[in-house]
Amino acid sequence: MSQVHPLSTPAWHRAGVKQLLCLLALLLAVQPCLGADPLLKVGAYHNPPKIQLDDSGKPTGIFPDVLQTIADAEGWALEMVPCEWDECLTLLDEGKLDLMPDVALSSARSERFQFHSIPVLLSWSQIYESSKMHLRSLLDLGGKRVAVLQGSIQQDYLRDLADSFD
Repeated sequence: MSQVHPLSTPAWHRAGVKQLLCLLALLLAVQPCLGADPLLKVGAYHNPPKIQLDDSGKPTGIFPDVLQTIADAEGWALEMVPCEWDECLTLLDEGKLDLMPDVALSSARSERFQFHSIPVLLSWSQIYESSKMHLRSLLDLGGKRVAVLQGSIQQDYLRDLADSFD
């Protein structure tokens, strides 16, 4: 059996082998990227039933369910990042979060963040009272202390509403 010396192979054959080796090297380098789902970091704070972390730290609620359905359809991987509301917005602003569910649109926020055009869920407010109180209208809140999420749109709305009633 005769052996062919590598230098005696035709130039087109050597070029083809080099191209094949380069293509294989490129595919091996890119393969982890092709197989990996894009990872999206999502802010998770306590605001049930829209979003919260259960006792094991797993996100639950309307928004995590909707986001997971979209992620499954799009081939995304989600990493839920626990944070307090203000901290979540700061992380989003700094680019350390990719998504923050349940952020109400305001002109100031629209200058900082990108918003979707169709809401998943409309925001609402609810007032809870002790069994000793009997609130019938917002006017009954006069002189009372009300706890709200600091920095929320609802805080501004409730303050403006209270101011309108003097």
